[in-house]
Amino acid sequence: MNHGARIATLLSGGLLLLQLTGCAVDPLQVPRASAINSAKLKDANFTPAAIDTFKLDPARNPGMDKILIIRAGTVAPPTGSTFSQYLRDTLKVELESAGLYDPAAKTVITGTLTTSEVDTSAFRPAEGKLGARFGVTRDGVTRYDRTLNVQTTWANVFDGSEAIPIARGQYEVLYKRLVGALFDDPDFRKAMSKE
Repeated sequence: MNHGARIATLLSGGLLLLQLTGCAVDPLQVPRASAINSAKLKDANFTPAAIDTFKLDPARNPGMDKILIIRAGTVAPPTGSTFSQYLRDTLKVELESAGLYDPAAKTVITGTLTTSEVDTSAFRPAEGKLGARFGVTRDGVTRYDRTLNVQTTWANVFDGSEAIPIARGQYEVLYKRLVGALFDDPDFRKAMSKE
């Protein structure tokens, strides 16, 4: 092996090592019911609901449903999941904790993930955004169809070893906030009300 080939091999091996060590995957925690959303559901006059398919907006890059790059780190949903499934699981956990989830119910909630972003660019506050289109049908009739978005900002941190876990935590909370925004929507509450 000549000198040039040896250098090229060492460089490519070094790049591979950087990729393997620099992009550690940090999965989100399994969703749990939140006190804030539980309080919203406590006095809601909701009929129990089933949850059908949650998917990624087909106009989006399929990778958006699987990973989120934050600086040199990769945030992912729990093993074997997608971010759209994570949103479904977050909603399901909240409804289950309030006794409002029934897989055989005639009222069915669906969702389409439309936005999933984190920006930790230097010299400005960090920002996270999450959005989805939600639908509610009852006996096959559409009662609700709306896109909701939530966002948050926080103090940016220069050190990536601190910035990445902070951003992951902020991003994870957006799922609870988006589900909470759904529960707050007067039209959703009307669509879910007992008749």
